[in-house]
Amino acid sequence: MKLAALYSGGKDSHLATSIYFDQIEYLVTIIPKSRFPYMYHPINLHILDRHAQSMGKEILKFEQESEDELEILKEAMAELKSHGVTGIVTGAIASNYQYSRILRLAEQFNLKVIAPLWHIDIDDYLRLYRDYGLKAIIVGVYAYPLDDSYLLREYDRELAYYFNTISINPYGEGGEFETFVYQSNIMPRVEFRINRIEGKNNSWTAYLE
Repeated sequence: MKLAALYSGGKDSHLATSIYFDQIEYLVTIIPKSRFPYMYHPINLHILDRHAQSMGKEILKFEQESEDELEILKEAMAELKSHGVTGIVTGAIASNYQYSRILRLAEQFNLKVIAPLWHIDIDDYLRLYRDYGLKAIIVGVYAYPLDDSYLLREYDRELAYYFNTISINPYGEGGEFETFVYQSNIMPRVEFRINRIEGKNNSWTAYLE
């Protein structure tokens, strides 16, 4: 099976990519029009060429122009189909909003959707996270009681469990926080530095370069 991975550089898409790495031909990154999109990860996407190079994969980027977030995904799937891709890997965990829309569009192109993390238990997720050697930092926080003190912290078992105690989804699946993976078993360390940090109250973003 020839696969493409929907890839944002965050921990979930990277973990799903790790699981199916040998079958993945392309990384697919959607560049959303909105700063706070419903479907896509919006920050630090300009660094993903380094991810692709480090992994030895080709990256295809699609920039959203219309207000409809699904139009650009449909365009991406059409191009993937033309490249002979037969399946799409997604890091979706619990968002029916995202997953159902990916499934619906993929059916139009007869593409199989593979979601290895769908409804995974947090303990199993963290075991895979460790086994595949992921190292990631928090680059955005967007929910109370999170603030700028959480930026650049390593995402790990301790932090995930702590998030549970303060009613924050430990995956960040609802957009409570965003991550950036800088190293894993499939990706030698990608160098980066902090460009700037912006935000206020419980909404902060670390922009990398």
